[in-house]
Amino acid sequence: MARCNWCFIAVLPLAQLRRRKKVVLFIFLASLAVYLTVLHSGASHFSDSWRVNLNMSFSNMTISDRPQIGLCMKKTFLFDPNGWTKFPLLLPQIEPNISCEERQLFMVVVVNSDANDIRHRDSRTAIRTTWGKPTSNTPLKWRLFFSLGSSPDVATAMNNNHEALLHNDIIIGNFNDSYKNIIIKTFMSHFWVFSRFHCKYVLKTDDDVYVRVPWVYNWLNNVTMPRRRFYGGLIEYVANVFRTPGSKWYITEEQYKGEHWPPFAHGSFQVVSTDILPEYFNYTQFRMPFHADDAFFGVAARDLGIKVTDIPGFCFVVGAEECDLKTATAICHDISPTRIMSLHETYKSLKRSIEGYL
Repeated sequence: MARCNWCFIAVLPLAQLRRRKKVVLFIFLASLAVYLTVLHSGASHFSDSWRVNLNMSFSNMTISDRPQIGLCMKKTFLFDPNGWTKFPLLLPQIEPNISCEERQLFMVVVVNSDANDIRHRDSRTAIRTTWGKPTSNTPLKWRLFFSLGSSPDVATAMNNNHEALLHNDIIIGNFNDSYKNIIIKTFMSHFWVFSRFHCKYVLKTDDDVYVRVPWVYNWLNNVTMPRRRFYGGLIEYVANVFRTPGSKWYITEEQYKGEHWPPFAHGSFQVVSTDILPEYFNYTQFRMPFHADDAFFGVAARDLGIKVTDIPGFCFVVGAEECDLKTATAICHDISPTRIMSLHETYKSLKRSIEGYL
């Protein structure tokens, strides 16, 4: 009898424990169901609101409306189902780890760089240690990132991934890095900046250019400059459309019918305000982009009624005299990593005599 009482006493807490486990499990499953319902509802609302903004030409979007693609949804690209081009607005498959504080900037500088050639890695290294490194006493915050496609060579791709992890300043898209895909690379970087940052401007350049960023943002911050719908840089006012098959700049009649391009900012030095980016994103859904990305930006600006503005001081002559270097905003092009380093040393020695350099 005593043994039976002992069994009863031992089993009773076990039964209570099982009931409690069932209650806890029920509460967990109920909470999970509610969470998934809210998450699905939120995701649907997010997707629908983004599609509405596309159909509305993005024109009414403000900074607070910007979708944090990738933060809220595991989505790597987007296109408007109502547009005929189905041009993908890609997000990079590899991107830097950026804190919330680092997302509040005046300007983001994006440098298009090649993923397949070690010389471009040397250029990226030179830029990081020279003009691409913000100084601590700059009044307006900015950051520089490199934009790459994917390399078909496994070893090169692994090196690029390691470089991205090491320096935390590279975005890599899931497309073959080639001249034909430069338009994808450019829109990927702009779409990424728009999705990740709260900034006023995006400066796009190449890795064979030396840019004096403080001069650029001082010029942009001038009170006489327009603060909205800005598109400018080194302007090409008169340029013929290449019609020679076999040329890497060849444009077909289907891509563009005119014989001359409308004015456009050179791809080596182009600045846009982020408020016009939604208009450009929408434009790609209804007019197929072509590989001449800088000319495409000019065509879009013409069709969207965006004025093209020349930013003075761009210098093509690498061997310019010292007085020319003092007034230069950017120096281009085909500048080697060694030349980038030597230019920076020249500016360091001249900085006390150059007003506004720091």
